[in-house]
Amino acid sequence: MKLTDKFAATVLPTNKITYYRDDTVRGFCLKVMPSGNKIWFLYLRVYNQLLNRSIGTTKVFDVKEAREIARQWASELIRGIDTKGDIRERAAAEIRERIEQSKAISIFDAAHEYVAVIKLKPSSIKYYLKLLNSGLKPHHNVKLNTLDFDWVRVHLEIIAKRTTPLHAAKCIKFLRTLCLWKDINSPIPARIRMATSKPRQARLDPTDGVKIMAALKAGPKTAPWLYTTVMLLTGCRTEELSMLTVDKVDLVEGFFLLPNTKNGRDHKVYLSKECSVIIQKLIKNKEPKARVFEGAKEGRVSKENLQHIGPWSNHDLRKLFAIVATEIGIPFPVIKAALNHSSNDVTLSHYAHATPSQLRNCWERIAEYYSKRSAPLATFNEPQPTQIEVTT
Repeated sequence: MKLTDKFAATVLPTNKITYYRDDTVRGFCLKVMPSGNKIWFLYLRVYNQLLNRSIGTTKVFDVKEAREIARQWASELIRGIDTKGDIRERAAAEIRERIEQSKAISIFDAAHEYVAVIKLKPSSIKYYLKLLNSGLKPHHNVKLNTLDFDWVRVHLEIIAKRTTPLHAAKCIKFLRTLCLWKDINSPIPARIRMATSKPRQARLDPTDGVKIMAALKAGPKTAPWLYTTVMLLTGCRTEELSMLTVDKVDLVEGFFLLPNTKNGRDHKVYLSKECSVIIQKLIKNKEPKARVFEGAKEGRVSKENLQHIGPWSNHDLRKLFAIVATEIGIPFPVIKAALNHSSNDVTLSHYAHATPSQLRNCWERIAEYYSKRSAPLATFNEPQPTQIEVTT
């Protein structure tokens, strides 16, 4: 059958792919898809090798143009020239090269591309960027396709020493997510188990807090020192307090608002007289969107600005807040609300714990309780040796 434009226009599709061969050119045929698409096709056997090439749809080429292309391709294939195959091979090679280049991407670029392309919640984006800029910060330039098991094992321990084992495991799991997203064979197992130590007790006690406050009052009235003073007086998280802006401060009502905190809620912090004086001084002549605590770098107070004050971390001040609150008899629900904790276990196990002075006071008060409510303890004389008369 000689294929014509009229036949191509009127032929109806079936429930399977159908080929209609042309008698004038060897291998030239019309391919009709079940969907109704009609494609000019070259289906040719050359030296016991079956070759098929798509010429184009009937909407692009008429039968005369398609037959001429099929005649030219059939002649080239018989002579061993595969122009279409070479084009396909070059295209496939370019695709493979682009895939390899996409795999040779740094951790930093891959993470930012991931949060930009994948639809994530704002909290998830914040979480991934926090992992990128904390535990993974020294490894920003490492290529994803160079990760192997030894690298993961060594750097998992390095990140754990610099931060915490739990944080290190989260960082490595994020790397696994990036590898799978980029279709890279990941050397990272799906489950990572690390031996985590017991919650670290606070390194400061109330007497240390008094010394720190005295040093802060005697020190310079610069942003890092005032920032530390507010942390000591409020117990706020360092990453939330450092991002406080002027428009979130209300000196009339006496509070500032920390939006979208770690537990997902807004946290209102009521100002004491000391805090109110410090905040009023810091926000003077500032724009509403300006940060209250402006450090030397990136417009915020970094932990490096505060290390010279003493051998403790910013988070120790938060734990010290809970200890001092317990020491002076603040009820536990109030301490939990002031620290903005969502769980009782966190407050009890990590923050509020008994100090030696509290234990001593406990035992003294128990003894005082019984001494006030009972008779004095009886005194006992040592028993005298019994004299025995010996008669002879």
